[in-house]
Amino acid sequence: MSEVEAPIEIVVDSEHSVADEVVGARRELALHRQRIDALKPGDEKPAMNAEAKLGQEISKADQKAEAVCDTYWQRPNGSKKGEKAYVELKSELSTTDIGGVDVVRVARAAKFVEQTVGSRRSWEDAAGVLEANPDSSALVVKTVTENMAAQTIHQGPLELRGGADRVLGLLVNSVDLPDGPDNDKLWGWQAHLDGASAFDDFQDTHEMLLGQTRQGVMGLAEANDKRQTKAQELVASVTGASEVKTSDGDMTPANLGLMLATASRSEAVVADSKLASRAQGAVVGYTEVFLQGGGDAESAAKILQAMVGEKYSVWEATEGKTDMGNEPKKQLTRVVKGNWALENATLKLHRDILNQRV
Repeated sequence: MSEVEAPIEIVVDSEHSVADEVVGARRELALHRQRIDALKPGDEKPAMNAEAKLGQEISKADQKAEAVCDTYWQRPNGSKKGEKAYVELKSELSTTDIGGVDVVRVARAAKFVEQTVGSRRSWEDAAGVLEANPDSSALVVKTVTENMAAQTIHQGPLELRGGADRVLGLLVNSVDLPDGPDNDKLWGWQAHLDGASAFDDFQDTHEMLLGQTRQGVMGLAEANDKRQTKAQELVASVTGASEVKTSDGDMTPANLGLMLATASRSEAVVADSKLASRAQGAVVGYTEVFLQGGGDAESAAKILQAMVGEKYSVWEATEGKTDMGNEPKKQLTRVVKGNWALENATLKLHRDILNQRV
């Protein structure tokens, strides 16, 4: 009669994340296999400890999840069986009522996300599973970042849609997101999208208030006061600035852009390099959508110049002569060089700055 193994009992150390437990178990299994491979004839086979056993269980779960996803996404002319297995796995991993920490489930969810992200698969499916399994976030950062980098290479962070923006938001808001270049890229893309969303949000408010003034429900002065208030809220939310200076006169999209740019250079924001980089990214994102929404290149150039400051020009910022973060500088260069009118407008400001130095 074969011996029945006791179930593996895993207690997650409060000083370590569940993702750490997954990584540790995988590493312990790899070490156990190395020890097996190094055995010489006559050597006694080492026993598998609890962590290695967990690693083995995770490995089996990884392989199954990977096989299910690959069968579904690579199925020839459709496969009812493959579709059923995929839907069942997605449904199981999307359930939030699981009653405690399940380390193997966290690993399976991470594998599902890694196998599902990408423009040719389903960011939405990945987002649903990641939302139900936030402990999986740290395990998928590298794969998600690589896929997003490929998706944003031509048109920038605005290409992150169809669920990719949801995945991005879940990752940057994860308490377990590790520091490093991937983190910086993710936050850079999120900041760009935050800036773009600020433009859309302000435009929605502007259109609503414009309709009310045309109907005589609200006076022009009151409508502008409400736009001012909305602009202050957006600037504080997007840049993290504690004090927001309002713009004189009518609050227009161009003036809101200038407010964002000014806030990005405020003392409190500049004192925190990460906050400053995110604020810069938001200004660039706002400016890109401002142009797409019909904003003029001269106003866009002034917004970007206000963000860079008086010492250097936008052109010099694209060449790395300022302290801009890597990701906002990359997006700034793409936006400026990709719009002929904006490129000329920033070149004119560049020449003006050069003339002032003489």
